[in-house]
Amino acid sequence: MLSAQNAQQHVDDLLGQATGTFRHPLVGYSGLVTSVLQQGQVASAGSVTAAAVEALAANSATALVTVATTVTNTQVTDGLQRFYRTAMGLQRAGGRWLASSADVIG
Repeated sequence: MLSAQNAQQHVDDLLGQATGTFRHPLVGYSGLVTSVLQQGQVASAGSVTAAAVEALAANSATALVTVATTVTNTQVTDGLQRFYRTAMGLQRAGGRWLASSADVIG
């Protein structure tokens, strides 16, 4: 679960699993994101509800992912449930698959 207390660790983990044009903006905004999460006392729990590979090549892939999340913060203490559909671009780098893009669908 992402929370204000572990926000920096989650941001660092995300940066370690991202590459290219997806990673570069994250580096620039990581401090701001962490600060906002901490100031708002944000907590988020989520789970992948479905995933499929849309395209696969030797060093790239696109995965379609649906996620259900529940978010709480200083304004929404009872929790707000959200659902996302995302097309995740992936690149193989050094034997690992890293996120190279994330596009919300619909």
